[in-house]
Amino acid sequence: MLTAFIFTWALSFLLTIIGLDSIPKATFITSRFFIATVFLLALMGSSRLSQREFIKNIRSLMVDRSSLINFLSASFAGVTLAQLFQVIERYSYAPPASDVCFLLNTAPIFIFIFSFFLLYERINFRKIVGASASLLGMICIVANWERPSTFSPFTRFSNLEIWILLAAILWAIFTVMGKKIITKYDPLTATTVTIVLGTIPLVPFALYREGTAFLRIPTGGWMLILILGVVCSAISYLLWYQALSLVEASKAGSFLFVTPVFLTFLIEIEKRIGLWGICPMVMTPVIVGSILVLVGVFIIWLS
Repeated sequence: MLTAFIFTWALSFLLTIIGLDSIPKATFITSRFFIATVFLLALMGSSRLSQREFIKNIRSLMVDRSSLINFLSASFAGVTLAQLFQVIERYSYAPPASDVCFLLNTAPIFIFIFSFFLLYERINFRKIVGASASLLGMICIVANWERPSTFSPFTRFSNLEIWILLAAILWAIFTVMGKKIITKYDPLTATTVTIVLGTIPLVPFALYREGTAFLRIPTGGWMLILILGVVCSAISYLLWYQALSLVEASKAGSFLFVTPVFLTFLIEIEKRIGLWGICPMVMTPVIVGSILVLVGVFIIWLS
């Protein structure tokens, strides 16, 4: 389940880079989550049992203030703000892909911290060792994606790249809120409500910023948005909620360290197609880094 989620997450990273070559940023992200909203509502409506359960959950949500606050926090943090900060700031000035990937995938560290204080999950020696190994492995991977590489974790990141780090923090907040939500609601209801509430603020923002740009999206762009909306948004968030219903937030979050491993695989495939044209990788440290990441995540799951 988490493996499938990480694959969709890595795929989203790559397809977003391709899609924003021809689609305005705010319109792109809003169209993506609008498609996700339609898909999830259709999925909910396709089953009478799910439909009745959804209506029942919505009615209970309207009188349960704490759950409503959790949903609003998760939606605003995990959909509205996190996605806007990732996309709009990432592509406003074209930072290196290695910087973006590294900053976004520091999210597990913040998930560990927030889950400790808000969910009372333990942070033990194995989790610290595993997270350290995974972080070191991730650095080995992203630092050798391109030759020559400009990435260094010790380099001061630009002020604009701090917005990407903030997106990672927002995803951690979403994860912790999601863990609270999933104790009361089933994954499909939780995903649908989160995406719907998170998409609503995106619509006026996109219209204000870019007007009717969605009318000028090419056919190929809509196909890309369809994949991102259904696979990398609706199904991806559903998988994340399902994972949170089964394991600790910190253990689920640790899988985000694996994103560069999957992304490396997708980049190698994409290079052969020739859409991105990234420089050749230095494969030995990338392989060593991938092993370190996987070993680190394994250690975390043994804790």
